[in-house]
Amino acid sequence: MNKISLRYGPLRVVLVTLGLALTGAVFGAIAGALGLAVALLLDPSSGLSGSLAYCEFAACVGALLGAVSAPTVTWVMLPSVPLGRLFSCLTAGTIAGGVFGWFAFSSLHVIWGPTLSAFAGFMATAVALGFRYDDARRLSARTFGRLNAE
Repeated sequence: MNKISLRYGPLRVVLVTLGLALTGAVFGAIAGALGLAVALLLDPSSGLSGSLAYCEFAACVGALLGAVSAPTVTWVMLPSVPLGRLFSCLTAGTIAGGVFGWFAFSSLHVIWGPTLSAFAGFMATAVALGFRYDDARRLSARTFGRLNAE
């Protein structure tokens, strides 16, 4: 009978996933609040009255999305990326996407436009990090030349 060997124990995987979710919630809250604060500061037509309540809402939404998406993206797409670089780059990409979404899509919907744009910035940064830290060997013309020569 074949015995299946696990690389890591299930308890360790659960604890690491919970840690990633907690860290994702913290960085998601930072990205949400900071993205909206930057957008409100750069937008001359926005009234800044009540902006603290808006930033609190953006932080709650960012924390919720970060808690769900950070472990998923880390385990599935970016297992070889150092965690410091992963969270700093993903946070910066999310902030940039949210600020862009504020100016490009807030006229369509003031919540969904920037939120979906911030998520698109998050995913674009994740794809870029995936290409940067991809361990797979790339096939190139030089590789095909070596294969044909052998």
